[in-house]
Amino acid sequence: FAGNIGVAQSFDTIIHAFELLKNKNINLVILGGGRDKERVQKIINDKGISNKFYFLGSFPAKEMPNFFACADALLITLKKADIFSYTIPGKLQSYLACGKPIIGSLDGIGNRIITSSKAGYASEAENGKLLADNILKVYNASKSQKEMFSSNAIKYFKDNYSKDYLLDEIENILENH
Repeated sequence: FAGNIGVAQSFDTIIHAFELLKNKNINLVILGGGRDKERVQKIINDKGISNKFYFLGSFPAKEMPNFFACADALLITLKKADIFSYTIPGKLQSYLACGKPIIGSLDGIGNRIITSSKAGYASEAENGKLLADNILKVYNASKSQKEMFSSNAIKYFKDNYSKDYLLDEIENILENH
């Protein structure tokens, strides 16, 4: 997980999922910080699952691809709220560009992008059980399935967010007005 540790990221959903996964050899590396970090760490400690979480702190954006390259999958979660259903989180684009399987717990357009791109698995926001199930699906996926998620992520990024694609879109808009 990379980014802000705030209320909007629904860390309670992540904690619930990892409670369900506590007997599995699955851990979460968290890059970033935020207003909710202390509360989140306290809950994790109180639940006795601190061995599942590695808070590494914040790093410059240019270093993120190095961390992502070491990950088995990338996690994105958002709170259940209308505003988040209409927003494409910036980190989702970064995740797609890095070509790793993506596991999401979010509603709306972010969920649809993960699902339609076939870059991983997405469940509804704030459902820790479904998030845990999807984490397990990626964990248990074959190497070829994980490679398929990765190539699908990169393809979706290139088809929808690459510089050339965006410049073509701007050109089309300008030509039609």
